[in-house]
Amino acid sequence: MALNVDIEGERVSRLVRAVVVLALAATAAPALGGAAVAATTHHHFYVPTSVTVGDYHVWVTNNANNSVTELNTSNGAVVRVINARADDLLNPGHVVVADQRVWILNVRPGSKHHPASYWITELNAASGSLIRVLRARRGDFVGFAGIAADGSRVWVSNENNTLSELSATTGALIRVVSARDARLDGPIAVALADHHVWVANNSGNSVTELSAVNAKAVRVISGPHDGFFGPNAMAVAGGSLWVASGGVQQNGPAGAVSQVSTSSGRVLRVVRAGADGLKTPLGLAIGGGHVWIANLSGDSVTELNSKSGALVRVLSSRRDGFNAPCAVTVSRYDVWIANMGANTVTELNAKTGALVRVIS
Repeated sequence: MALNVDIEGERVSRLVRAVVVLALAATAAPALGGAAVAATTHHHFYVPTSVTVGDYHVWVTNNANNSVTELNTSNGAVVRVINARADDLLNPGHVVVADQRVWILNVRPGSKHHPASYWITELNAASGSLIRVLRARRGDFVGFAGIAADGSRVWVSNENNTLSELSATTGALIRVVSARDARLDGPIAVALADHHVWVANNSGNSVTELSAVNAKAVRVISGPHDGFFGPNAMAVAGGSLWVASGGVQQNGPAGAVSQVSTSSGRVLRVVRAGADGLKTPLGLAIGGGHVWIANLSGDSVTELNSKSGALVRVLSSRRDGFNAPCAVTVSRYDVWIANMGANTVTELNAKTGALVRVIS
């Protein structure tokens, strides 16, 4: 599966796969907007590709040195860097937190003689200690793409066009939803809300909605005016699902952000690249009535009003430290952005957008 992402006319699917499906090798990070991913190792971050928040802590996966960094949301201080061999972190990608548990997707790339392998590391969010490592059995996981979790279930999208449902309590496989049952086509991102599961289909340029109770398909949202072209990130809040797409339509600029009603599936508005500072939007999060979007090739962050879709501000100051921003999350008072090109995390004030600090 190739991601439908183009930056300034140059195919960069390999780079975006690093962020979305864990395929970036540390020694093969290509240039982005004229600046290559930094090659020097930083103590706390090295090719950070995913960031999430839970219970006053921020969790960042470091794809290039097989570790996870935990930050304190109150002061940005590093709580710990987790990289013990027992935690079995390898090319860690997406990370989610729910109900005092942290789930991290890992992958061992395949070779000519050995197939790729995939597993989930589950940590205790309070202590950082290992709970278990969930390994694929009988096709449970085939090419990780995205993950979402709540207190009872963990949902993982797979590159073979399936969706795996796991028990959040035991890690046991509940079911695997097939492409035929849910019309999955290159599933990438997963979001949960109000007993529903939303899956962004990167190859199919669509979004699938399923019941979280029985995993039955509710609807597939797809249309020429929906703004879905290579959808790769989602967030849901306040009755709206926001979808970021990094693809190019008709040789135009890369990306769009779409707002979808969770009750009807109707697309309420589409903000296209070139407007509101969007340029290959890759990370997306909602908090405090605002939508925050990390623009991968724009080295910027766009802030929208989550109710009206109106632009609040575009942040692109050099002092903010944005360099290939690829992931974003929102805590109670702050916004946290992972800068893959600088090996840093930028912390902003969620109310004003002002820089709090750049953490390296």
